Amino acid sequence: MEYERLLSRYKYAELRIERGVVSRASIKDDEVRHSSGSYYGASIRVLEGGSWGFASSSNEDIVPLLEKAGRLAALNSGKIELIIPPIVKKEIKDKAEPVDEEGQMKALSDVSNEMKAEKITSRSVNCSDAVVRKEFYSSHGSEIIQESCYTFLSCSCVAKEGAIMQRGSDRASSRKGFGALELHKSAEGSREKALRLLKAAPPPKGRFIVIFDNEMTGVFAHEALGHACEADSIVERESILSDRMGKQIGNSLVSVIDDPGADDFGRYAYDDEGVVGKPVTLIEKGVLLGFL
Repeated sequence: MEYERLLSRYKYAELRIERGVVSRASIKDDEVRHSSGSYYGASIRVLEGGSWGFASSSNEDIVPLLEKAGRLAALNSGKIELIIPPIVKKEIKDKAEPVDEEGQMKALSDVSNEMKAEKITSRSVNCSDAVVRKEFYSSHGSEIIQESCYTFLSCSCVAKEGAIMQRGSDRASSRKGFGALELHKSAEGSREKALRLLKAAPPPKGRFIVIFDNEMTGVFAHEALGHACEADSIVERESILSDRMGKQIGNSLVSVIDDPGADDFGRYAYDDEGVVGKPVTLIEKGVLLGFL
């Protein structure tokens, strides 16, 4: 292919192209807004003389971009060595029904009306849809095209009683299109949470044993462990876990696996370097065993 021919000028080079179509709908009380658009971006990374050069642009002509990345790589002589991943030629597409704009706006208006209740003073519904196409090409012949659909919904209510004001929110996401969202569950969840909080007592002070739900556990795992396990921060010794490999960092009841194949919002088949996604054990029985 033409891209492979251009990239093969260098010891190793890779081209990433991302393009997408995005739509956003919002309802604030009874005010309805909708917008849509598209975007494009490309980046090239070149390895030459043991040094990386990188350039990115929203221009579809990649030749100047390749030349710029090559010039930047030539500015230094380094000692970077690369293990070339296997050559892959794949096209992977999520299947989802196209968004019916009129039907979507009616459904969101119904959701907004469901959030009405005595003591609810304000409500908002936001929904975004995106179809993202990622292309990866390497000088060694890999061609990986991945097209994915993302839909995200958030519902929010503000409740007021006397001088007390509380906010309740709920979110939902789907990789299978708008029709797969549980709209009514999110609307009810945000409304009932706001109303419950009006009657909530302040939490007692002190240290307590707590039980997290799945979402809260995920937030803690992501923030406290996920970022600390990112390989670039490990290499740069910026992470608190840089020198903890093989050591006990948590309770022996805790095991954590990062699985890009899980059927959820963050799923991917190949990463942005053309490497197939596979499960990585970060912690096993409290012992740090891997990085991202």
